[in-house]
Amino acid sequence: MALTLDELKGHLKQLDEVILVDLLQLTSSDIVDKFPDIIERNSESLSKRLGGAWEYDYFDDTRNDFYD
Repeated sequence: MALTLDELKGHLKQLDEVILVDLLQLTSSDIVDKFPDIIERNSESLSKRLGGAWEYDYFDDTRNDFYD
């Protein structure tokens, strides 16, 4: 039997964020476009964290300070 939309949402809320983004096939642009208020509210912190981050490969496991 198929899940109701509310049941499906409940199950999705329990997933790890990375798995959820993959399942929903979301892109960075989708997320940024959907949450401008959160980006604006955290703009100072985000600017500091991203200031030099573009010099590095995000998949480099040796660089852990991005999420500190």
